[in-house]
Amino acid sequence: MKYPLVADATKTISANYDVLGGHYDYNEQGEMTYVGSPMAYRGLFLIDRDGIVRHHSSTTGPWAAASTKPCA
Repeated sequence: MKYPLVADATKTISANYDVLGGHYDYNEQGEMTYVGSPMAYRGLFLIDRDGIVRHHSSTTGPWAAASTKPCA
């Protein structure tokens, strides 16, 4: 089986799949701002040919994207 990999430089996919740290809010001037760190957490999504998510696994927290330890 082959699985395509995707990069998300604009963090659009991360926001759509709810694995992006932080959130949008409005400041006192009514301008939309980002609150928190817009860091994409590591996520794995298995999506079938019909576009249905069949499996989802993701990590959260500031340590998630910085972790370089291999899984045992």
